[in-house]
Amino acid sequence: MVETATQQGIAELLFALPKKLVGRSEFQACVRSLKNEQYATFDSVWGSSCALLTSALASDFKNVLVVVPDNKQLDDLLDDLSTFYAGLVERFPACVPGLNSSVTVDLEYGDRLRLIKSLVAGDAGSIIVATVPALLQSVPSRRSIEGHSRRLTVGDRLDLAEFQSWLLGQGFHETTAVELPGEFSARGGIFDVFAPDWAGPIRIEFFDDEIETMRQFDGATQRSNADIRSVEITVLSAAFKDTGHLIDFLPEEALILQVEPHQLNDHAARFIERSTRIDDLFSWEDVLSKWAKHPTASASAVREGHLGAVFQLPIDSVDQFSGDIGDLRMQVERLGRDAAGHECNVFVLARVEGELPRVREILGTTGLASSGRLHLGVGCAHGGFRLRDEHTVVVGCD
Repeated sequence: MVETATQQGIAELLFALPKKLVGRSEFQACVRSLKNEQYATFDSVWGSSCALLTSALASDFKNVLVVVPDNKQLDDLLDDLSTFYAGLVERFPACVPGLNSSVTVDLEYGDRLRLIKSLVAGDAGSIIVATVPALLQSVPSRRSIEGHSRRLTVGDRLDLAEFQSWLLGQGFHETTAVELPGEFSARGGIFDVFAPDWAGPIRIEFFDDEIETMRQFDGATQRSNADIRSVEITVLSAAFKDTGHLIDFLPEEALILQVEPHQLNDHAARFIERSTRIDDLFSWEDVLSKWAKHPTASASAVREGHLGAVFQLPIDSVDQFSGDIGDLRMQVERLGRDAAGHECNVFVLARVEGELPRVREILGTTGLASSGRLHLGVGCAHGGFRLRDEHTVVVGCD
């Protein structure tokens, strides 16, 4: 029969897999090389094992900036990291090219500003995933952020007319019901506002000109929930003039992990070639010179040359399950043994819990299930892989 472990138990087993890499001498040699300001190369990084490697590196480095070519690979890696990493992962996407001065034009701008501010505050996640176009684009400088931010605290007095003027001057819009970043609404003693870098809008209630309460609320239902004692609001339009770069905000010891370096170079060249506002971009050479001040490693499925210490991951690629779900039985039985005949534990991951009953029904009578080596869980693995030494297979069921 199919394993009886809870979903939490399966998640904990998957979270533990990166430790299998950390414990290897070749991995530790790469870490030592990186901490001695030398390079490291990780080879045989197939499919979702990139998330496995990233999670392992996060155990030795406080911050890891993973650079991927484009938004598709960014989203895939973020999904995969949720399967192998229990900590906070940050997203650093590109803005829409040619962004104008309105703070509501591009929601990606809010994600970028939120990350920069969390790095300044020292509470950013350990892993940051960024695209090549995102690194070619500037961010507000520390001075810009400081000069366009103010803190609101319960008990403070606030000149509401001046506050509204301040918001309007930076591209906010007044509306009857706040739902989107860059909007505010005033009615009686209640003021709603949604800054671009906030996860959601905030409702401020006044007694005369004193802030009496502040609460987060749901923009769709307009219902208040969590109380807030103090919050910082940054009113800085996307057309800021005083610029910096994401890497300027990283701690010196932060690791840069390049995923498929040759692809990064190609994507940078194509993005710059297509851009109509080249003067607003950093050159790829500028970006490389900035991250040269940090420990830097590369991760590739097939290595093209190498620098520094090298770790060839004990990983083989595995095809995703696709097509007729009835073929799962035959496919999963094949995965139960490796080329040398060793029995393997196989984790089959469904995107949502609602898919599990059908998969369990189809696979529940396989030999692998009867042996207790089949583990069905909820998670993402955009590219299946076999961790050879651990006789473990992880594969997604699309």
